[in-house]
Amino acid sequence: MNENEAVGLGLVFLGLLGLAYFLPSLAAAQRCALHFNGIFVVNLFLGWTLLGWVVALAWAVTSPPDRNWQLNRQRKAGKREQRRRERRASRSDDCAAGDRGPVAWFKREWNAGRPPDDVR
Repeated sequence: MNENEAVGLGLVFLGLLGLAYFLPSLAAAQRCALHFNGIFVVNLFLGWTLLGWVVALAWAVTSPPDRNWQLNRQRKAGKREQRRRERRASRSDDCAAGDRGPVAWFKREWNAGRPPDDVR
């Protein structure tokens, strides 16, 4: 094993160690825990002690989810999906008519009797 491989292996090991260290915070974030900030602070400052890490992990797993945050996330996802559907519908109309791309846009604008803004 040469020096570059050892450095690369060391970086991978440090990354995995950091991931394991912040496992309670990641679990709290995944569960949308109501007390995420407190869990993160305990994990950050007391996680180096085994007791602090176990306390943070237990708190992350047993903390109730934040319903308001979940509802806002679902609303945003619904709006995002609605915009995505509208874009798909407009694109499929353009594709069916063969009106896709900058050349087709230029022709549509020109045939409508008004040249595009950058040509005026």
